[in-house]
Amino acid sequence: SWRVGDEGLVVYGAQRVSEGALPYRDFVEVFGPASFYWIGLFFSLLGPTWVVVRGLLLVTGAITAALIYWMTRRLYRGPFDTIPAVFVLMMGIPLWPASSHHWDSILLALLALGSFSLWQDRGGNGYLFLAGALAGLTSCAVQQKGLLLLVALALSLILGHRQRPGNRKALLAQGGCLVAGYAAVGGLVVLFFYARGGLPE
Repeated sequence: SWRVGDEGLVVYGAQRVSEGALPYRDFVEVFGPASFYWIGLFFSLLGPTWVVVRGLLLVTGAITAALIYWMTRRLYRGPFDTIPAVFVLMMGIPLWPASSHHWDSILLALLALGSFSLWQDRGGNGYLFLAGALAGLTSCAVQQKGLLLLVALALSLILGHRQRPGNRKALLAQGGCLVAGYAAVGGLVVLFFYARGGLPE
């Protein structure tokens, strides 16, 4: 009785991918390929069943809530630090209980933000490369979400540099790592589709 949007398209695409089909060549869809391959991986391992789809949705929701709790605790430790995670648990998947490229892209975007946060806490440009790569994977689920995430992270780098003026070369290296991670995912996707003969589509 719930209107859950595009679940059938995502799940059917994942089933097709698990059987060896290539999106955009063997079937037409406007979604990015990430959700098809993510769910398709579990279909290949555990079988294309409803239990697998719902189990993966449960894991996605749990990791999303845990990431929000962790990010909240980085900024605020107090009696209300669980409220954002509880809000997501109550108002997220329970109100839209369906596999979706949106849930996948939200999880990937939060992982990218988490990696960026680790860079802020610990330093090391590897975290920035990982944040860029996760933003690239986010684009593979919902194109504009990943691209806007990359822009937001780059602006955060620039604004952070303005607040703490320092070495301009360091800023360029940090931005380069971020963009390189994003571009690496894009390049791998293009190579994958080229190798499978699906790039023209």
